[in-house]
Amino acid sequence: MIVVVPALENFVSLHREEETIRAKSLEELHKAELIHHGVVLEAAMSALHPFTIAWATDDQDKLIIQLLGIRLFNAAAVALKLFLSGYYQGAAGQLRDALETAFLLDHLRTDAALIAKWRTASSKERRELFRPEVVRNALDK
Repeated sequence: MIVVVPALENFVSLHREEETIRAKSLEELHKAELIHHGVVLEAAMSALHPFTIAWATDDQDKLIIQLLGIRLFNAAAVALKLFLSGYYQGAAGQLRDALETAFLLDHLRTDAALIAKWRTASSKERRELFRPEVVRNALDK
């Protein structure tokens, strides 16, 4: 049994309420027949797993792709957790990050030399060369 310091009791109460909201959210997903969205999300996350956490490589460029894949997986997991707990704005922010990460991966896929460029760029150069708007415009072309 975990002993909770009285000053932190609100964290326990918050978690309890989040779990109540989560149970209600899952019920509503079933009622609204939106569970298919959950099935697709689970399949996407399961497909990512072998190429991220379970994949070992010494190639620095492949490691960048792996780390971006982990970021994509984590963003999906966090978005799901936040969404089911009732934090819809936070979930939307994570989904935006997931979408922008997916666009970045797609952009890096178009030219393998971009991976090394992204990996070796300074923070300032990376922001200039790979900010979401630049990546979207490159993909649109």
